[in-house]
Amino acid sequence: QIDSVPVPVLQETLRKSLLAEKIVNCSVSQGEAETYFQKNRSQFYRPALYKLIMMSTDNEADAAAIIKRLRQGEDPRKLAKIYNIFDQMKAVEGDVGWNARSSMSPDAAEAVFDANDGKGLRVKEFTQSPVVYKFKTEQGEEKSQYLVFYAVDYQADSAPSFDEVRTAAYFLARSAKTTQLFSEYFKNHSREIQWVRIKDLTDSQAQANTPQPGTAPAATPADQPK
Repeated sequence: QIDSVPVPVLQETLRKSLLAEKIVNCSVSQGEAETYFQKNRSQFYRPALYKLIMMSTDNEADAAAIIKRLRQGEDPRKLAKIYNIFDQMKAVEGDVGWNARSSMSPDAAEAVFDANDGKGLRVKEFTQSPVVYKFKTEQGEEKSQYLVFYAVDYQADSAPSFDEVRTAAYFLARSAKTTQLFSEYFKNHSREIQWVRIKDLTDSQAQANTPQPGTAPAATPADQPK
């Protein structure tokens, strides 16, 4: 997800993209954007998403207590501030944001997306049994973590129309076209670019061998004392 990419990396990527577009003078018409959309519909497919709150513990009895308290109608956010292994999750009241099946571990995805005979959790429902992860510490000790998920909201999967993703279609079409034109540009100007690099290298060497003001020229073999 783009949200997980550091801002400096995004800024540098955008800078390089804009520079490439300027060099090859790239622009995209609506027809080209629509053609790109039709040929690459899978890129615009929106998978089903759950907005989830997660509670976690390393104690099986606590996991049972979480589910019992949820059944009694307690606020999952309140419980997430009490029951969470990680302090950062307590700070955000267990909010793990929107999640596609592909972004979750197989066991967690199955508990959320395949609940209710494959229909998935309903909004304001929670996993009726904890998702259990077993692992070994560096010392070889076996440990377990118990996770309980609560569904805050849900968005069904969809195949949007061009008008719904017009901006994204233009951006991706322009990016693809820029890549193609940039490749052709370097292919057509490869000799020119190579000559410029050689010239730059030659000029740098000549500058390095030029005496600076106030210094004596480097002695040649003939100038060396005998």
